[in-house]
Amino acid sequence: MKHRIITLVILLAISFLGAIDAELTEVGYVENYLGANHEYLDSNNILNIYRYKHSNVQQFLVKRLHIDGTEEDELLYDFSDISDPGNGFYSHPRLHRRTPEGKSFFIFSNPQHLVLIKHEGNQLQAKNLLFSSLDNYDTSNYTTVFQVFIVSDESILIHGKDNDSEYCLWKWDFEAETSSLYYTIPGSFTDYGSRQPYVTVMGEYIVISMSYYPAQVHEEQPIMVLDSSLNSNIYYEHMSAIGAGYRFDDNTYFAGWGTHLGTSDTGVIYIDDNSFEYETKTSVADFDYSELTISIAFELANSIFGAWRIWYDTSPQRYLSSHRFILYQLQADGSLGNYTGPPQLADVPNNYEYALNLQGRLLLASYDEGIYTFQLADFERGKFANWPEGDTWQPDLEGYYYNTAETRTFSNDDYAVFCMVLEDDSGNWFNRYYFLNLEHRVSVDDLVQSPSSLKAYPNPFTDSVQISSSKLSEADDLSIYNLKGQKVKTLVATGSDYIWDGHDENGKRLGAGIYFLKGGLKERPVKIIKLK
Repeated sequence: MKHRIITLVILLAISFLGAIDAELTEVGYVENYLGANHEYLDSNNILNIYRYKHSNVQQFLVKRLHIDGTEEDELLYDFSDISDPGNGFYSHPRLHRRTPEGKSFFIFSNPQHLVLIKHEGNQLQAKNLLFSSLDNYDTSNYTTVFQVFIVSDESILIHGKDNDSEYCLWKWDFEAETSSLYYTIPGSFTDYGSRQPYVTVMGEYIVISMSYYPAQVHEEQPIMVLDSSLNSNIYYEHMSAIGAGYRFDDNTYFAGWGTHLGTSDTGVIYIDDNSFEYETKTSVADFDYSELTISIAFELANSIFGAWRIWYDTSPQRYLSSHRFILYQLQADGSLGNYTGPPQLADVPNNYEYALNLQGRLLLASYDEGIYTFQLADFERGKFANWPEGDTWQPDLEGYYYNTAETRTFSNDDYAVFCMVLEDDSGNWFNRYYFLNLEHRVSVDDLVQSPSSLKAYPNPFTDSVQISSSKLSEADDLSIYNLKGQKVKTLVATGSDYIWDGHDENGKRLGAGIYFLKGGLKERPVKIIKLK
């Protein structure tokens, strides 16, 4: 009974928290004909676009675009600069990584070389390893699908055969430019036709499992766990081909694996120095004539994780048959459960087209006949946001052909980006990146605050904006802040009217985006939009 009372109190507390009001504003867009294999918006609101081929790669190109359309110098790496580059390189897109510090890693290989490209800001570095330089590495067994793993910012593990036909791991410290034989995998992991063992990395642990599980074999299979000192533990489970996916913390991972029933499972693996445990979340065996994949997309507030459940048909083409966006929550005991609190998402097939994490809140988008409809889930309050100015957005795409299935989305703390692939009058395809800013405020606070006396015109503005006030005295200054809450300009009092030319305190012209005007302590801030 006590537990129920506590739960009731918590729910009542949530119910008295005011819902937030949300407003999504299109700040502008930039266009680029380069095409993109990857793109992301960094913490400085610079759009980074990466271009290369997936096979026979000859060049790696980075473009950096500001929201106002200005471009920084291109960053280019030419693989022909490598001695004896062969016939081009193969890209390993599943191995590309971006670190929380803003570094991006890309891996390419051919029969002679392994190349790592590191991008950070306006710097592009490439590191090249010759396979022939690896101690006792059998270069005749090269294949473009060998497993390579980035295990830290400084090193990579390479999985292959040695000259005695044993499977091994080599460690390449690309920062120190050293490499060495790291570990020889026991032969017991190459049964069933001498197939290559399956290796995955979970934090400081390396997990080795069988890569194949014949349907007629029903006994448990060995799983080896190596710690950072290469101490090993062996466990036996009905699991093969264990592959790590999303990392919840140092010891908890969302992963996939094969089973003795000829199916594929996904779930949570808990691992430490003395234990290897797992719980199954889903099984393809539960779905007829389809193939299911689950992908953890991002973390929200309160240890809530957004994930996509995608069903494919079983044709060779593996057409997507349906999808669903769902929520999981990591519990205090380390287990992963379905999120059951408010607000509840629509639990139907194809419930949302897009889902984005904006400042710990979940922005959901549905598309219908050129119009995007949004929902904003606030997990701190357990409510969906109100949209006083409307919850829809319709980009102006008149005169262009586009396929909505090719639209991509991504975000940082400041903007949601919608990338649309368009065709111009000449039949050329290009990418248009729309930048949308989300503003939210607690609506109960709005009820007790008086309307702002500040007015800005024109808003949005290009060159300058005129600001007037019905309450400020001639001695009051105005402050202008960016989206990060940093003061960028003080407008010295000259009367009840002010003009801001879009420059900061040092006279530097600021980029396009959202800014806020603020007067006295009790004065509500006013949002202004700078277009370029």
